[in-house]
Amino acid sequence: MRQNLLLAKLYNQITDKVKIEDSQIRQEWLKTNEELSIYYIASLFAEFSKKIKPDDKTISAYYDKNKESFQEPTSLNLEYILTESSTDSKKITDLINKKYDLDKISKELKLTKKETGLFKQYAPPAALKIPQETLNLVLGLKEGIPTPMVKVDKTYYVYALKEKKAGRIPELKEIKDNLKEMLTSEESGKIAQGKIKECAEKLKTKPFNQVASASGAYGFKTGQTKFFKSTDQLDNLGAAQIFWIQQKN
Repeated sequence: MRQNLLLAKLYNQITDKVKIEDSQIRQEWLKTNEELSIYYIASLFAEFSKKIKPDDKTISAYYDKNKESFQEPTSLNLEYILTESSTDSKKITDLINKKYDLDKISKELKLTKKETGLFKQYAPPAALKIPQETLNLVLGLKEGIPTPMVKVDKTYYVYALKEKKAGRIPELKEIKDNLKEMLTSEESGKIAQGKIKECAEKLKTKPFNQVASASGAYGFKTGQTKFFKSTDQLDNLGAAQIFWIQQKN
C-alpha cells in the first residue's frame, strides 16, 4: 500500500501541471480515426532520365574524380566444419586445443569439410549465418588456423581462412554501365526536384486542378490515392502520418 501511495503521489506531482488542449485531443483522435484520400502531382525521375545520356567523356571524368570511392572490400574464402552434435562439438574443441587443422579434424571425426567460396568481407553468405565477431577473428588468423567453436541456432561451426584477396579499384570498363546508370539517376533527380519546386510555386497562386491538368506536359504524374489512415504506408509516397502533421501545422 505504501508503494502504491508513493507512486500515486509521484504521478500527481508530475502530471498536475500538465494541461492538454482540446486541439491536441482532437488531433490525436483524427490520427487514430480519420481517413484521407489525396490528389497528388509527382515528379518522376524515370520520365526525365529518358532524355539524359551521359557520354564517355563525362563518365570517364567522374570515374577519375571519384576513383577511390569504388574501392572493393577484401574477399575471403573460408573452410568450415559444422555439426549439430554437442558430443562432436566437444571433440572438435579438444582437437583445436591440440593444434589440429580442419583437414585433420574432418578425418579424425569423419565430418565433411566445406568451403564458402569467395565472398566480400562485409557480405558473408546469408545461409551460413556467420557471426560478425567470428568473421573479425578469422581475418586476424593465419590461413588454416581454426577459430574457436561457435554455435548458431542448433548448429556448431568451426572456421579457418583458406584464401584472402585484397580489395581493389575496378577498371573503368568493369563499372562503366553502372556509372552511366548512376549519373543518369543523379541528373534526372536534380531535374525532377527542380520541376516539382516550380510546380509547388505555381500552386501558391493557382488552383490544384489547373496546375495538375497542365502538369502532364512537363513529365509529371497525377493521381488520387485510396482512403488511408495515419498508420498506413503509401506506395511511392512513404509514411502516411506526414499528412496529419501537415494538417496540424
